[in-house]
Amino acid sequence: MKKSFSLIEVLIAVSILSIVMTAILQMRENNIQFLQNLTTSNKNSEYICISTLYENNTTAFNTNVYLDKIVDFKDDDIRKELKEQKVFVKSELEKSIDLSNDELVVSVEIYKQTHKIQDKMNKVFYTFKLIY
Repeated sequence: MKKSFSLIEVLIAVSILSIVMTAILQMRENNIQFLQNLTTSNKNSEYICISTLYENNTTAFNTNVYLDKIVDFKDDDIRKELKEQKVFVKSELEKSIDLSNDELVVSVEIYKQTHKIQDKMNKVFYTFKLIY
């Protein structure tokens, strides 16, 4: 009767353990990277939401918007973070629809606004302007 493990059994056990540990560490690293990408994406979405507060009197424009100029925070850390962020805002007339009839003169202008943070994120919003 044998009461100990052979060298081959030990090597097989160690190799199986190393494969499992490598897979677990790779999954952990993938989760950390996914979490960092998700955090960055959420932060960029928040910056774009802040940039939608920017209003310009002209209807069609192309401009860089600095977020610290739009919103004034008392917290210095948030203000420093926003000072570094620049969003490119482009607004253009997409379509003009005339809905006039005999009694009423009404038209609708549809504007397409593109908010872009460098090459990281790009969002498009549509604005409707009713003219009567």
